[in-house]
Amino acid sequence: MDLVHDIDITFSQAALGAIIEIEGLSGKINFKIPEGTQSGEVFRLKGKGLPGLKGNGQGDQLVGTLILYL
Repeated sequence: MDLVHDIDITFSQAALGAIIEIEGLSGKINFKIPEGTQSGEVFRLKGKGLPGLKGNGQGDQLVGTLILYL
């Protein structure tokens, strides 16, 4: 039920923090990258994953970060 989504972020977004748009099942989501984020960190967005079988809850969306050093 959980979805895994990897995103590329810049060094400045990771160091200073930022708000970016990512895709979710129900459309775009404003996602806050905390300052000091490290490459490979995974953030959990509760209830943004796939719905469970027979209406049993909802999964989460896991967002992994990869810092691009340009």
